[in-house]
Amino acid sequence: MTATTEKIRDKVRHLPFVARVQLVKTLEEDLDRDEKTAGADIEAAWDAEIKSRVDDIKSDKVKLLSQKEFDSAFTEARRRMAARKKQA
Repeated sequence: MTATTEKIRDKVRHLPFVARVQLVKTLEEDLDRDEKTAGADIEAAWDAEIKSRVDDIKSDKVKLLSQKEFDSAFTEARRRMAARKKQA
C-alpha cells in the first residue's frame, strides 16, 4: 500500500458509518466498471507476451527443452530444494 493510499484509508476510517458505506458502494461500482475494461488490456498484454516468447523461440534467443531434458532439470531442481531444506 502506498503512503497516499494509507493516508486516504486513515481519513476514511474517521468518516461516519453511512459515509463509509456510500464510499464502499461507489468504489465497488468503479471496480466493476474498471474490471470490464481491464479485461481487454489484460488480453492485449498476454497477446504481446505470447508474441514475444514465440519470437524468442524462432530467433533462437531461447532454447526449448525436450521432455527428457525438462525431466532431468526438474528432478535436479527438486533434489537441490530437498538438500536446502535439510540444511535449514
